[in-house]
Order: sequence, then structure tokens, then C-alpha cells
Amino acid sequence: MSQGPSEASSPTPSAKNDGWWYPLIYVAAFVVIIIVNLVMVNYATRSFSGISTRDPYMTGNHYNGEIELAEAQKKLGWTSTLGADVVDPAPGQAGPQAYPTRLSFAVKDRDGLPIEGLTVAVEVRRPTQQNMDQHAELVATGKGVYSQVIPLPAPGQWEIRLFAQREGQVYRLNQRALIQATPTP
Repeated sequence: MSQGPSEASSPTPSAKNDGWWYPLIYVAAFVVIIIVNLVMVNYATRSFSGISTRDPYMTGNHYNGEIELAEAQKKLGWTSTLGADVVDPAPGQAGPQAYPTRLSFAVKDRDGLPIEGLTVAVEVRRPTQQNMDQHAELVATGKGVYSQVIPLPAPGQWEIRLFAQREGQVYRLNQRALIQATPTP
């Protein structure tokens, strides 16, 4: 008896196709992607809460007041510079956790004359860690320059919020500074 064309070319029931494992490659790739994403999400949620203000609702309600303060500051015509430089630690202050940083604030009026008699307060904040915030008052050193050395606990990015006032005049400045681990020459 002769076999027909359909009987001769059909595989035996126990034989597998050569590419049976190709779908497993795709499944394994997606499993790896999902595991990596879960690790990244876990790290992201543990390292930064996403909250940058203590009371976002009230901050939003006072936004128009912030705009008015910015316009009043612009009308003053003051110009300023703010510097942040690591200095050599004083004797007895040296240590791995101390990064003494000199904050220097120079301010001039619209005519280019130095402004004296200001009360200058600063808040130095670590953008990613709230427990490292520092507060200080800058001391007048003459000719519109105010300065102070603040021991920061770590090098890196810091946000400096400055608030200067005199006789009802208010000047605010927010600036980021990169604090290096070694003093600048």
C-alpha cells in the first residue's frame, strides 16, 4: 500500500518544533523589566517623598501675596550677589562631618551704592533631606556686604533662601549652590 502525501509529511506526535522556546524569551524579558521597574519604584519612593513644602494648600492660597512681594522687591531696584564657598575649618572644628561654608551677600541700590543696616537671615536647605537644614544670620562686614560661616553637614547641592529687611523694605533671594568637598583656592 502506498502512503498518501499527508501521511508521509506529518510529524510524529512526540516531536517538538525547533522554536518552542522562543515565547519563553519574551516572557523572561518582560519578567526582568518588571523586576527592574519594581526595584526602581521602591528606591524612588524611599529616597524622596515628593513634598517640598510643609503646607502646600496654604502656600497656594498665599501665592498672590508672593507675587505682590516680588513686584515690590523689583521696584526697589536692588542688585545682589550671593556666594557660598567652603573654607578651611577653624582649629577644633575639623572633622569628616564638617564643611564650613562662608556665605557672602553683597547688595547695592539702584544707583550702585552699597546698602547698609540690613538684617539678613538665611536658611540653607538640602533639597533631598530635610534633617540637614541650617539657619543663620549674616553679619555686616562693611560696604553692603554681609557674611557668616555656616558648618554644613555634607557637600553637594544646597538651596539658600535669604531674607533681608530694613525699615519696611524686604529683599528675598533663592539660589542653589554646589558645595564642594574641599575648600576652593
